[in-house]
Amino acid sequence: MPDLQAVTDSSASDISYMESFVKDDSDWFSEVAEDADEFDDDEWFFEDYPSETIPTPYFSGEALVATELAKPGQYAYVKAKLYDSGCTQHISPFQDDFENLRDIPPKSFLAANKQSFSATGKGEMVIDVPNGADISQLRLTEVLYSPEVGYTLISIGKLDEKGFSATFSDGKCVIHGPDGKRVGEVPKNTKWLYRVEHEGEQANPGVETLTLDQLHRRMGHISPAIAQKLVKDGFVTGVRLESMPSGDLHFCESCTYAKATRKSVPKVREGDRATKFGGEVHSDVWGPLPVESKGGKCYYITFTDNKTRLTHLYLLARKNEAFESYKDYEAWCSTQLGAKIKILHSDRGGEYLGQEFILYLNSQGTAQKLNVHDTPQHSGIAERRNHTIVERI
Repeated sequence: MPDLQAVTDSSASDISYMESFVKDDSDWFSEVAEDADEFDDDEWFFEDYPSETIPTPYFSGEALVATELAKPGQYAYVKAKLYDSGCTQHISPFQDDFENLRDIPPKSFLAANKQSFSATGKGEMVIDVPNGADISQLRLTEVLYSPEVGYTLISIGKLDEKGFSATFSDGKCVIHGPDGKRVGEVPKNTKWLYRVEHEGEQANPGVETLTLDQLHRRMGHISPAIAQKLVKDGFVTGVRLESMPSGDLHFCESCTYAKATRKSVPKVREGDRATKFGGEVHSDVWGPLPVESKGGKCYYITFTDNKTRLTHLYLLARKNEAFESYKDYEAWCSTQLGAKIKILHSDRGGEYLGQEFILYLNSQGTAQKLNVHDTPQHSGIAERRNHTIVERI
C-alpha cells in the first residue's frame, strides 16, 4: 500500500498504529485531490471527532474517503454500504436510490492506489440499517453521487452533525438517533470494516434475460462454460442467464459444422508397391527457395521411382518448367533403363494440370494419379523425400 502522507503533527506511534491498521487493505482509504479547495463548502472538512470512534487516519484540513473503484459488474445485484468514521461525506454510486438528486460541478478524488473518481451530483437517500433481527430505515442528506465508486459510503461524521451517535465496541457499530433510540447495529467483517451488503433490485430494465445458447451466439460462439463464468463473475453485466434443465447439454450446430475436422489419413499403404522400375513415379515441386542459385533457380522438382526409391532432382527457375523436366526424366528412363513410366503420381498443383502436360501423358499412355485436394499425406513418398533433401542442403 502506498504510504499515507501525514499533514499534522501526529506522533510517530500514532502513525505506526494507523499503518498497521490499514496494511491489509490498500483500497479503503483515499485522499481528496488538490482541487478540493475549489468547492467552497465547509462540509468538506473535518470537525472534531468523538473520542470513542475507532482509530482511523485523521488529517487536519483534508477530507478522507474510504472507498474503492467499482469493478465491472461489481454491483449488478449486490449493493454494499460501508460505515466509516474517517470521511466527511456520504457517497453512493446507486443513482436509482437517490431522491432530489441535483448536479454539482464535478469534484475529483484521488484513491490510495492513484486512481481517480469524481462526484457529479448531490441528493438524499433512504438506507436500510440492520438492527438485530429487524431493519431500520435512515434518511441521509447531502449525499454525493459518484458512479465510479464501488459501494455506498456512510460518514459517521455527518451522522454526528445531525445529532446521531455511534459506538464502536465488541465487533459492531451501534448507532443511536438524536432521541437516544437505537437505530441500527452494524457488525464488523473479517477486514475490520463495518460493511453491509444487500441484494440489489432484480427488476432492472437494463438487465436482459438470455438463454445460454443466445449468449453463446452473441459472444461470437465462445465456449458455453466461459460464457457462464463471465456472467457469474460479473465481467458481463446487464445479462441474466435462464437456468437450464438438469442434464440438458448445450449444442450449437454452427460450432459443430465450423469446427469439424476431417478424419485422419490412415497410416497404411494404399495399393501395392510397383514391381518394376517406372511402374509408378512420385513427383512434387518444392519452393521457392529463400535464396536463388547462381543460375537463377529457386524451385526444384523431384521424380522418385516407387519400386527402387531412386530420385532424380531438377532445378527450376519457374514452376512452368516442370513439364520439360518430366520429359527429360522420361527420356532418361527410356534410354538408360529401357523403362516406360506407367503412372505419374502427384498433387493437384497447376504445374501438373496444364493442358499440354495432360495431352502429352495421354499420348504416351501414362496414367495420371492425383491426390485428394489439400491432402499432401497422399503424396507421402514425394513429401518425405523433399523434407529429407531440404534438411541435407
